[in-house]
Amino acid sequence: MIVVSRRLYLRDVSLEDTDAFFALDRDPEVMRYIGDGSVTTDPEVTRAGLGRVVAAQGKRPGLGLWACCRQVDGSCLGWFQLKTCMLSLPKDALEVPAAATEHIELGYRLRRDAWNQGYATEMALELLRHGFHLHGLEQIVAVCKPENAASIRVMLKAGLSHRGAGVYRGVPVDVYGATRAAWRPPSA
Repeated sequence: MIVVSRRLYLRDVSLEDTDAFFALDRDPEVMRYIGDGSVTTDPEVTRAGLGRVVAAQGKRPGLGLWACCRQVDGSCLGWFQLKTCMLSLPKDALEVPAAATEHIELGYRLRRDAWNQGYATEMALELLRHGFHLHGLEQIVAVCKPENAASIRVMLKAGLSHRGAGVYRGVPVDVYGATRAAWRPPSA
């Protein structure tokens, strides 16, 4: 196990997770605020992506994409990640995007029956602790489309603050983040 919270744990992904991850990739509600909102219709696309993740596991300590499982039954609810991303932030008041620079991004995707149970916030908090305190990351960001109210609530509850607008993979996003020095997990 990579990270453990009160109800969940993260573990390395494997090709055996293809079905669970494909279920996320093909669900229009799960994918609604991801990229252009399109779904994956071929499980081999998901399998190929997982193959790349499996091959990269362990190459950057503290970073990766992990399956998120419920402790009580081991059920895979989705995934969480800390990974590098290229993110463009506004350069000035005219909001002209600056060149994309590398950031460490917190990301997550959970199946619909795991929504509204506090799982995303619970594991986001633990993954931020993992990144900041165990691996000494200086800054972690998270991005979402401005209309994704549920994800914004997770980010705020996890102690990230709004940093402004940005562009991620060609898509306008809101950027949330914290530095290791300033991040304070919310009180229980």
